[in-house]
Amino acid sequence: MSFIDTHCHLAWGIDDGFQEMEDSESALRVMEKDGITAMIATPHFVPGQLDDDVIRVRDERINDLRMLARPYNVKVYEGCELFLNHEYLDVLDSGQYHTMAKSRYLLCEFDVRKNIKNNDEVEDMLYEITVKGLIPVIAHVERYFHDGIDIERVQSWVDMGCKVQINRTSILGMHGSTIQKNAHKLIRSNLAHIIASDAHRPSGNRICLLSDVYQYVKDTYGEENADILMKRNPKHIIDDEELEDIQIEQKKSIFRKLWRK
Repeated sequence: MSFIDTHCHLAWGIDDGFQEMEDSESALRVMEKDGITAMIATPHFVPGQLDDDVIRVRDERINDLRMLARPYNVKVYEGCELFLNHEYLDVLDSGQYHTMAKSRYLLCEFDVRKNIKNNDEVEDMLYEITVKGLIPVIAHVERYFHDGIDIERVQSWVDMGCKVQINRTSILGMHGSTIQKNAHKLIRSNLAHIIASDAHRPSGNRICLLSDVYQYVKDTYGEENADILMKRNPKHIIDDEELEDIQIEQKKSIFRKLWRK
């Protein structure tokens, strides 16, 4: 089974991701070699900056990307990354958003520049999405906690029905040690559902690549969990199916072992 990238900004010239068609085509060549056979194009959708014309242009560009990707054997599905600000309810009510590959799953994000511990509206925002019959997939959860992950809070989101997406770059330490620790703690706590590239550039760190992080996760947490995070759950999203949970065996401390003796 090949890789599926469920979060990337490869559709050029419509957000802060890829800007030129040539750069997108270069990335497609990399994806083909890397074994990525499908992607969900997820341009930023910012409530307050959307209207029918804006969405039409973005839809046309995703279709352009779909055509561009065919010679590279990469299938393109539509989606968006919905920014949850104070106007997001208007977008939900108007239907001016795209779920992931037309499934029940909606990729959404908060402001990574702000520490989420100071935002007491998060739970209400996520709840309103579930009321619409949608399943929130929270993008790069590890990046919202600037001074260490709050596992209990993330667990409450998952208990609500949300799913957790982690960035490749976070796991590999490209955003610093705190975010890397957050990402690994989410995995070790069995609170991760998807790993994606969140690619924004044709070169550098934020590129369309998954094989390196797949090998890292496979070596660290086992092939079964790597497959769930980068192959099986992305396919479940495209097929609008329930996602699988990873199972990381919790290591027991030496003190617990001694106590049992």
